[in-house]
Amino acid sequence: MSLTRRQLKALNLEESAIEEIISAHVKTVDDIRQERDALLKEAEELRAKTAEMDRMADESARVTAEYDAYRQEVMRQAHQEKAKAHLRTALLDAGANEKAIPLLMHALDPDALTFEGDTPVNTADLIGPVKAAYGDFFSRKTCLPTPPIAPPSPTQGMLTCDDIRRMSESDILNNWSAVRSALTKGV
Repeated sequence: MSLTRRQLKALNLEESAIEEIISAHVKTVDDIRQERDALLKEAEELRAKTAEMDRMADESARVTAEYDAYRQEVMRQAHQEKAKAHLRTALLDAGANEKAIPLLMHALDPDALTFEGDTPVNTADLIGPVKAAYGDFFSRKTCLPTPPIAPPSPTQGMLTCDDIRRMSESDILNNWSAVRSALTKGV
């Protein structure tokens, strides 16, 4: 509420009292304006700080998201490398031709391999279909009987060239005179 000189004169106040009241009123209004201006300036500074903090929070969220994506990619690559090593070993154990391993690895999905600790869980489930589809790249283990080895029979000094071929070095040395005579006769 503003006071005017006319209102104060209507109250029958002396001129010095009116001057005092008006100067006090002006001082009060000036103080209020200064306080208002200071608060407006403080509010503007707070708005600027809030905007800066919002910008920093957005930047922090962006960096955090980038870091999380990077960390997930690194973890995925580490899992893939670990899975590829296990799958390579499993392919070799299943009888895969070592030169065909790179080709066979393209048929496998390393991300599908699951682990319990460091032990792969579903290796056979992944290798089975590949082995069925690309069976020609896997060796088939066949057990052939080993033929019995017959030692050379003593021939009372008469050896043949076939006998000499079957003899070991020690047998040749032990029967050198018989071997020499067979070689000279050409039997």
